[in-house]
Amino acid sequence: MKAIIGLGNPGASYRHSRHNAGFMAADAFVAARAGSGFKWKEWVRPEGKVAAECCRIDDARRHEDSVLVAKPLTYMNRSGLAVEAILRDHEINLAALIVVCDDVHLDPGCLRIRPEGSSGGQKGLESIAAALGTTGFARLRVGVGEPPKGSDLSDYVLGPPEPMEARRMQEALKLTVEALEVWAAEGVDAAMNRFNGLKN
Repeated sequence: MKAIIGLGNPGASYRHSRHNAGFMAADAFVAARAGSGFKWKEWVRPEGKVAAECCRIDDARRHEDSVLVAKPLTYMNRSGLAVEAILRDHEINLAALIVVCDDVHLDPGCLRIRPEGSSGGQKGLESIAAALGTTGFARLRVGVGEPPKGSDLSDYVLGPPEPMEARRMQEALKLTVEALEVWAAEGVDAAMNRFNGLKN
């Protein structure tokens, strides 16, 4: 089984924020593969806490492996708690994992895929690396652009994109779904070669 983890924050107030690009990508992937009417299922940890919303996609016509798509509900800065438990409970290894998140260092709508590396200041990636004890997992970053000079970074990423940014983001999500399909079918190198640097 392979795992696509989209990062974000739960709750209506964060739904359309820049920081929820990973959640949006997960939603778009599931809608493309399972239909827009699909209902996400809550994944509950053994102690009874809801840690994520998950969707398992089985389609032997496309991929040899099933794909588990998940959105951690532990909030961005504690994403690692859910991700570590998901990988452990579903016996998924690091080579079969890709994490999707926002990136303020990329222009709005730009994509960048890497097989491993530093967090670049992205708190969700930091949390996952700490929980897993390694930075050796693939990540797909969706650019949201840098905040205006003098503005607060947290306020910026937790706020909604401007109309032009939002249009670029919607187009980027289409590319993200395509990139995730290539990753699942052909691996991270193929996805990098086709999609790195693309933007709308």
